[in-house]
Amino acid sequence: MTTVVYLAKRSLITGHVAGSTYRFDLSCQDLVPGREKSETMNQAMSGLQETFLYFTKQTYDVSLAPLQGASLDLVLEFLDSVSGRETFTFDPYGKVDFPVKPITAVLTSNPYTLTPTVRIGKGGRDDFYGVSFSVREQ
Repeated sequence: MTTVVYLAKRSLITGHVAGSTYRFDLSCQDLVPGREKSETMNQAMSGLQETFLYFTKQTYDVSLAPLQGASLDLVLEFLDSVSGRETFTFDPYGKVDFPVKPITAVLTSNPYTLTPTVRIGKGGRDDFYGVSFSVREQ
């Protein structure tokens, strides 16, 4: 399980209020950790090099199990609410009632990808979609 805690702002689902904090568990199909770093390397005319490492931050590429209906709407509310680089809490290995390693994160994907996985044939509303996105430690 993966948990997110966010401030609802956009694409609000029924019963949710803008400015309220919500938390829920995500069922990940794939969760790939990585590292992002910022550095500058300088090389003198003599050939000597120096490197300035400014930071390294944890990243995660997330692919969710196929979703539909209200579950999909909740995930899209979360992703739309943090799409402007708003911070949120991301716990890649925890649950709402059992945190493991929560971090403050930002969405780094643009903002997410929806992939139809099972088409029901009713105009898309009842179809199942895979959702993928990327986050980085703040």
